[in-house]
Amino acid sequence: MIPRRERLRQATIDEIKTIAWQLLQTHGTITIHSITQQMGMTAPAFYSYFKSKDQLMEHLIMGSLDSFHGALRTARDKASSSDISLQMIHTLLGYREWAVANPIAFGLFAGKKVYGFDPVSETISTTAEKGYHILFNLFDRAWQKSLITLPKSLVLPLPYKQQMSKIGSAYGLSSPEELIHLVVHTLALVHGLISLELSARFNPVIEDGSVLFKFQILTVLDHMGLHCEGSF
Repeated sequence: MIPRRERLRQATIDEIKTIAWQLLQTHGTITIHSITQQMGMTAPAFYSYFKSKDQLMEHLIMGSLDSFHGALRTARDKASSSDISLQMIHTLLGYREWAVANPIAFGLFAGKKVYGFDPVSETISTTAEKGYHILFNLFDRAWQKSLITLPKSLVLPLPYKQQMSKIGSAYGLSSPEELIHLVVHTLALVHGLISLELSARFNPVIEDGSVLFKFQILTVLDHMGLHCEGSF
């Protein structure tokens, strides 16, 4: 059994995080004063839970990333591991569904910076890469099973090809640079469509963002030879 003192401490940490999320949602930023004011807590008391606002922000971002990666894995595993194409579409749809359900959390690590906080840290960067590992691994598996067809007209300029090679090495991929380019292109499309939807750029022209997103993604995958029959 967890000692009562530790349970109370964790309850206070959770309350601080909850209020921080509320402030981010309503004001787009947080201050220690705004948190302690709502909790009836002194600033010195706050620092006994978090050393600084930056440490609190890192906790929020790390929690968001863990939730995001869990959503990707859950979405991927809706399909059999033998059906890589279906796993891929489920994973990418899961990407959007999580972002739409958690726009503030998505924005913390993939969108607008919070004033006064630089989210670039080794801990956050290393954790963030786990999501890319999930996605890159799906494409790499599809390539190994000869499910992907590269456009014959696709020729990468040498400096760009070298960049793709570095990405491949960083993620331990067996895929050629041309495929890594297509994966990066796909992920840029995914992120761009989600960002446009969350910023309401399509409203009210597009009534259902999920329809737009799904067809765009299916089209891109289809051009690679990854067909998801009956997915629409």
